[in-house]
Amino acid sequence: MSGHTLIHAYFVNKETAARAARLQVLVDTQPAWYYKDADALADGLGAERLAHFIGLRTWREAGVQVAINTDHMFGLDKNESMNPFNPLLTIYAGTTRRTESGRIVSGAEAVSREEALKMMTRDAARFSFDEKNRGSIESGKLGDFVILDDNVLTCSDDRLRTLGVDLTVVGGRVVFERQVAR
Repeated sequence: MSGHTLIHAYFVNKETAARAARLQVLVDTQPAWYYKDADALADGLGAERLAHFIGLRTWREAGVQVAINTDHMFGLDKNESMNPFNPLLTIYAGTTRRTESGRIVSGAEAVSREEALKMMTRDAARFSFDEKNRGSIESGKLGDFVILDDNVLTCSDDRLRTLGVDLTVVGGRVVFERQVAR
């Protein structure tokens, strides 16, 4: 890998993706922006120009390693902030390509839930040069993971973005455990 990264990289085309793959450039992008912005951008720029907006499929088919993340936030609500920081909403946007209004602007760019989960975990660890310690559950790694209240791979699309965290483990230690009302 070259160590070079395109950050955001929202407007991709096949030629750019092929060149990035040839140069072994990594792409770091935020599908929650698609969720929030694709409606307005499609109305202003047209659906054709947005055909590959946050084009996860285009990047991956070209052979580019992609990480997805939640970037940053303005506001306090994980879903309603100007830049949502709910990682499950990010996976939802990357896999369903639904906008906040429910519209699909560029559905061909959807990836599978398995791909999205890998982009948010294993592939993201590569971007911080920490793939030997993080990104997957393996012997000798730090042991960072969450236990969700439903199966991220099989729950309904609408349920995906509202999953709750039951337990969070960082470095092999429990740092959060949801208290169940008794």
